[in-house]
Amino acid sequence: MEEIAARTSLSERDGVRVCWFGFRPRPRVGAVPTLLVQALEDREQVWTVTAGSPVGAALSDAVSWMLTGRIVPHCPSPAPG
Repeated sequence: MEEIAARTSLSERDGVRVCWFGFRPRPRVGAVPTLLVQALEDREQVWTVTAGSPVGAALSDAVSWMLTGRIVPHCPSPAPG
């Protein structure tokens, strides 16, 4: 988790938008910008977003929207204390 948070911070510091993708919840979900996606069972299916925003959208659409600024990956708040 520490390495992912550090890599995210360095990229964002350099002006690079960051969004991690995964198939199931991990500790980083909610700590760094993340989308969970549905794995393909066959080549005919479209990858879809299952957690994050926009849930239910095709992954290709979500990436396109992020790259063009139509949506912004969730940026978690720093932990209190």
